[in-house]
Amino acid sequence: MERVSGKRLAQLVSEELWQKLGADESACFTVDSAGYALAEGGFNATLRDYGRFGQLILDNGGGVIPAEWIEATRTGKHGSNFSPSLPDGSYRNQFWIEDSRSRSLMCKGVFGQMIHINWEHRMVVVKLSTYPDFLNSAYSVATLRAVHAIAAALA
Repeated sequence: MERVSGKRLAQLVSEELWQKLGADESACFTVDSAGYALAEGGFNATLRDYGRFGQLILDNGGGVIPAEWIEATRTGKHGSNFSPSLPDGSYRNQFWIEDSRSRSLMCKGVFGQMIHINWEHRMVVVKLSTYPDFLNSAYSVATLRAVHAIAAALA
């Protein structure tokens, strides 16, 4: 993207996504020793702005992200599941798909950060945290149980 556009990744994300979704605060990327953004992770923002991003996805892209892309992410051919906390889950287009029934999407970060987008309940849950370990399946399963309990209580 940088080579084609002539812009740095942070500038592209700012112009094409962050400003358009109405974020309150600037976000930032973890960078390598040369100062280049790490595109595969390390994107840092506020809880509220992560929520805005989740709501944008829930609202079928809000004219910022193509609705067809979101639907293809939820329903298209998915990659292999390599997450023990999602036994019926899969991965596609940088999103985790919780299971084949609900097709809820998730952004999951290391140490427990999560954006959970659920169409059935019209709900976005954002969780920032610092697990004691890089990945912890038991905590991830407990988090999903809590998300499901919140959805059931609000239904």
